[in-house]
Amino acid sequence: MGGGPSEPTVGRLPPPPSQPTADLRTRTQELLNAGRFLQAEELARRLLQAKPREFDGYYLLAAALHFSGRSEQAMPLAKQALGMQPNHPQLHNLLAQISLKLRKLDDALAHAKRAVEIEPRDPMGHNTLGAVYLIREEAEHAMEPLTTALRMNPFDSSAINNLARVMSDHCMVEEACVMLDRALQPDPQNFVLLQNYTPLLNYPLGASVVTRMAAARSMAGIFQQRANGANLCKVTDFSPQRKLRVGVLSFDFRMHSCAFFLRPLLRYVSREGFELHGLCCNSLHDDVTHELRGLCDKWHDVSALAPAALAKHIADAKIDVLLDLGGYTSGSRLEVCAFSPAAMHVSYMGYPGTTAMPQVSWRIVDRVTDTADQSDLFTERLHRMDGCFLCYDPGTSLPEPRKVKRGGPVTFGSFSATTKICSATVELWAKVLRAVPESTLFIKGWAMGGELAPATLRKRFEAAGVSAARLRFAGRTKTGADHLRMYDQVDIALDTTPYVGTTTTCEALLMGVPVMTLAGSEHRSRVGASLLTAAGVPELIANSTDEFVALAAGLAGDEAKLAVYHTTLREQLLGSSLCDGPAFAKRFETALRSVWQWRCEQQ
Repeated sequence: MGGGPSEPTVGRLPPPPSQPTADLRTRTQELLNAGRFLQAEELARRLLQAKPREFDGYYLLAAALHFSGRSEQAMPLAKQALGMQPNHPQLHNLLAQISLKLRKLDDALAHAKRAVEIEPRDPMGHNTLGAVYLIREEAEHAMEPLTTALRMNPFDSSAINNLARVMSDHCMVEEACVMLDRALQPDPQNFVLLQNYTPLLNYPLGASVVTRMAAARSMAGIFQQRANGANLCKVTDFSPQRKLRVGVLSFDFRMHSCAFFLRPLLRYVSREGFELHGLCCNSLHDDVTHELRGLCDKWHDVSALAPAALAKHIADAKIDVLLDLGGYTSGSRLEVCAFSPAAMHVSYMGYPGTTAMPQVSWRIVDRVTDTADQSDLFTERLHRMDGCFLCYDPGTSLPEPRKVKRGGPVTFGSFSATTKICSATVELWAKVLRAVPESTLFIKGWAMGGELAPATLRKRFEAAGVSAARLRFAGRTKTGADHLRMYDQVDIALDTTPYVGTTTTCEALLMGVPVMTLAGSEHRSRVGASLLTAAGVPELIANSTDEFVALAAGLAGDEAKLAVYHTTLREQLLGSSLCDGPAFAKRFETALRSVWQWRCEQQ
């Protein structure tokens, strides 16, 4: 449910615009290349003050500001440099990166193209162009510049990472993991590769527990080294029953799947016992951001803060319990936990695996998602809530579900993230389609609006004995209502495996569409079972592949039962414990109080 694998990456800094001779410029460049951006900024400002009419001062200061998270401040400096040297390829590369950060995607594309036109032999320029296409969701165009960059420099971590992102976004997650694993062999602590590899390992069935744990420990180890043993916590009162300051750290205070589950938590948790602080890590805000901000007692826009500065900010706010909602997903700020800014740190909601962070002492889950001993899967202690660990609030102004079955053969469907459509999922769905010969499968997702993902799936279903003619695809819709309306084309939704859906399961039920899920043995494959149990439809849970196929085929052949689902599922969902915000809040308060009690006992 979280932000998924890491964002596309670009090189930290294009090569210096000239061979610097002045000592100040040399030291500034060295600091930038070492990632010491604040020190580089100080020297760049001195350089600019000493030579205000020269290009290098503007360029280097723009780079220092951008890479320290202040892209808005960097942009006017970079434009001023552009006025001095309008055909400088590395400057266009930097402008493309700054524009990407500010989500000025047309400007980013123009600058990236210009950089490649001026200097086609620079692999970084091709990689930046590929990254721009990726963020623009134009993966077909990203393949050529990324493969060109790797042909020029086969060891370019950033280009490898971006090509893996193209693969994983287009139903080739196993291939992406193999490529990243191969690239990590000579450099196992390569952070650029690890930040994508670690979350991607949650998706394929073949990624072992040992491999997933090792990747998480590597990421956690890098964060520990950067924090260098810091302990910034300023909390001194460890009374078990006092009012707690709870920080909610997330990149997803926006129109995002997490928002549907954040809303009831923020709205209904008692303010007598808890003060909720929203720590927003995303600089892009929308109407949902403003709604969620209004539900927080205190709001902190921390999107521009570097990890150490963010940790200090959290410590200064005297946060007692810091809820990290991102884990190792894109945009996450999990690294701040390494600085121990709060009295305790808890993983919740957005990430299915372990953080392996020694500072993150608990995960909040439930008795269905995490049934057995999970000590080999998590370094955190597990607090198993009674009832589902999530609460779904779809909002208002919802389109009405279709009340009658469409004519013709049954249509199965999935609107899950395309990264989840791995080979195990294709194999499972193909068995269902073979068991129901006249049925079709409708797959919706942003990547399905292009050519690469549909072509990949057609080939794989054909290999599994299912004609590509039985598959239909749809890309992104303009509005949330349009997205929900697409469920009118689905009779039965099929969950992915081993990484099951969350929001898509809830929204299918909301639109009167039953969802079949295959419950596995660990959290990533059991969230669907928890949701369906809480929604009052446990009969849609299968415990084996054969049972999944039999249940799907049986329901496909039972028009009367399908009609009942189509006409009653929305009301049943909204009236169930899965959507009971006040009751959920009381259970969540119990969970918070329980882990806090443990923390007090450790003091």
